[in-house]
Amino acid sequence: MRRALRFSFCFSLVSLTVGLVGCQLIEDRSDPQAEATPAVQPTAVKQGPKQHKQKHRKPAPLATVAEPQESEAPDEAEPEDETTTASAEAQDDEQACPNDMVLVSGDYCRNVQHTCLEYVMDVEGSPDKDRCKKYSTVVECRDTKPRRKMRYCMDRYEWPNKKGEIPYTLTSWEDAARMCNAVGKRLCTESEFNFACEGEEMRPHATGFERDDKKCNIDKPWHKRRKDMLPRVQCEASPTCKAEMDRLDGREPAGSREECVSPFGVYDMNGNVNEWVSMPWKRPGKRSAVKGGWWGPVRNRCRPIVQSHGETYIGYEVGFRCCSAADEPAKSADASSSDDATNASSDDAASGEAKGAEQRRADEAKKSSSEAKNAGARTAALGPDAIED
Repeated sequence: MRRALRFSFCFSLVSLTVGLVGCQLIEDRSDPQAEATPAVQPTAVKQGPKQHKQKHRKPAPLATVAEPQESEAPDEAEPEDETTTASAEAQDDEQACPNDMVLVSGDYCRNVQHTCLEYVMDVEGSPDKDRCKKYSTVVECRDTKPRRKMRYCMDRYEWPNKKGEIPYTLTSWEDAARMCNAVGKRLCTESEFNFACEGEEMRPHATGFERDDKKCNIDKPWHKRRKDMLPRVQCEASPTCKAEMDRLDGREPAGSREECVSPFGVYDMNGNVNEWVSMPWKRPGKRSAVKGGWWGPVRNRCRPIVQSHGETYIGYEVGFRCCSAADEPAKSADASSSDDATNASSDDAASGEAKGAEQRRADEAKKSSSEAKNAGARTAALGPDAIED
């Protein structure tokens, strides 16, 4: 009996021990598995697809291009009778401007942002960040106040404002302003050029959102200037200057490219020749700037502006056109008045007063020549845009 009880007691202890050991083994088998699952699965299931997507991710979109902020004075500082008012009682649009000018009227955005989708490739096969081949048609107006009302007249063609004639260059800002004034007009301002070129659509180019050397006279090969240039009349009379101008010249007759026209009907606002504009709120000597680009491989857009050329500077690629207030008759707008202004400018060149101006131009030319020599390395790296546009 006692043996039976001992055997039964020992058997119970053994069973209990085996049961406890068995439970611990089950827990030991399950715990590592539970810990290993989250450690392995994210690598095999979650991380894998992320790495796969990264390999095939599309390139990030090109950076947006914030066009140069216009440098004009605040609206209230500009003449109200020329560009900032638009009377509801204005004359009919067809009668608002002389026959040789076009009406530019609408709402102008002061600060514009474009997005370049594709750049022009330079000779080394790298993107030329100054020349965009194609822009997005989605444009952002970044003004913090209502768009500005504008209404004014602009010459249809570059001076002498005659279709089929080669536009003038080698004309200083001073002479350009004088010639416009002689026919009852004035030089255009920066914002007037911008708006006439881009329209309310805020195009980067006068012709739209793509750069096209078939539409406008742009992207011709650039040739370095070897000699200082003279004012137009004197240059034509100088065999040396004329030969240099002929070597550099890439101009085409005004209006000869029918598709190179802005939304308002103004021709050659990008390419052909750079154009003087006026910043009348600045002090004398600092009122000049050029816009639009010329025939070389430069920016050739509506918004960029170059303010480094003084009022007496003459450039083989720099011309101009005129503007005037709308709904007011110009002093004279026919062909003879343009010729008279040109002749008057030529006569001035022979006068004692003009001699002083010529001396200033010569000084400016020497200064420009020196700057060009010092900028040789920069020009080689950046092209003509570095000093010419």
